[in-house]
Amino acid sequence: HVRLFQLDAPPTPAPISPPTPAPIKPPTPPPTPPPAPAFATDYAIRFVQGSTIVAFDDDSSAGELSFDLEVGKGKTDETHPLEVYNYDTCSGDLYSSNIIHATYDGTVNTTASDFDRLSTNVDIKTGNLTNATSIYNVNANTNTATIKFCILAKIGTVQVYNTTTNVSSNSSISYLKLKFHLNVNLEKDFTTTTVQVEENAAEDDIERSAGVAYPVSACQCDSAKECKDNAPPKSQNSDVYIWVYTDSA
Repeated sequence: HVRLFQLDAPPTPAPISPPTPAPIKPPTPPPTPPPAPAFATDYAIRFVQGSTIVAFDDDSSAGELSFDLEVGKGKTDETHPLEVYNYDTCSGDLYSSNIIHATYDGTVNTTASDFDRLSTNVDIKTGNLTNATSIYNVNANTNTATIKFCILAKIGTVQVYNTTTNVSSNSSISYLKLKFHLNVNLEKDFTTTTVQVEENAAEDDIERSAGVAYPVSACQCDSAKECKDNAPPKSQNSDVYIWVYTDSA
């Protein structure tokens, strides 16, 4: 006799699911820069961050450096000529235009609602820098050099009268000091240059005095000449009303 046996088929293994891939996070977009603060007054002036361009080549022979400024809406005609001074003090004797000459290039962008944007041109006469040690210094060990200077930008005009000397003089309403520090690689003949810009806002660095023959009083007030004992703090370049008065007849 032959005995037949039925062999059971091996159990079917459970299907193996592929591992679930980890979710892919989309790249984080760069943060949106905050909008520029509104101008406090028509005569405000400020530097446009990121607008500086520096290039020493044949195409930029009349303007190795440029940057933009913003001024109060409709006040571009009241800007003063740009002035170039010593880096440390931003005052004293003007630098000769045969070494560094800064000008507005005539380009005006008026698309913003509360300010206009002006472009500038800074012509650096590299061939005349050798003897200008207050501007140009060479490091022979690293074959690099620095070019340092300060540009003073002013806007608006107000007449100041000195009762002691009986002399009137003009002064700007607002100003801005921009200190430029350029690092130059001399091995590449000025073609590789980095620039640092330090912005100094307007400051009260002018002392004025006036002699009077009777006592006077003063207060911070509003446009209606109402003294304000607890006047709110002011922001840079905002209008301040000062009432100077006397009780004398």
